[in-house]
Amino acid sequence: MKYILVAVTTFLLAIVHVSTMSYFSILGVTPDIILVFASCWVAIRHFREGLVVIPIAALCRDLLTSDPLGLSLIALAPIVVLAMAGKIAAPESRFLVALGTVVFGSLSYSIIGTIVLAATGQDVPLFSALPRAVMLPVVVNALVALVVYLPLYWVITGSPRWLSSLGSAPR
Repeated sequence: MKYILVAVTTFLLAIVHVSTMSYFSILGVTPDIILVFASCWVAIRHFREGLVVIPIAALCRDLLTSDPLGLSLIALAPIVVLAMAGKIAAPESRFLVALGTVVFGSLSYSIIGTIVLAATGQDVPLFSALPRAVMLPVVVNALVALVVYLPLYWVITGSPRWLSSLGSAPR
């Protein structure tokens, strides 16, 4: 049942991403709410769920954007590995794992996406696009993750007990 909820949520987020997020710009960059949602979900839950959540999110994103089919799956795949590494490095703090996963996931998505678009013959000025296409999305997605994490944490765990244990693992 939770995967149906994830599929419906990511599909709705993909619709919002395609239809309205171009009007919502931070530092001249559109936040990637699908990446932030998937990263936070995998960081809050178990990274094994990422093996299902990430392909669902990638499929929803690929079906509604004009990017080449499969780009999102290739570019979002490192999120599972990043979340697993984050949970090994900091098992007590889900928030830090989520923030790190969003930052490094945005970085890998931007780099992989730029390489794939250049490989498919699209005109991508690699060196002039790096600061705007790679570094700014990292900052913007991290800022959006600060806003998305807490409500998603409450929905997933069913508890607003964030004052005593902001994102810490259950004992």
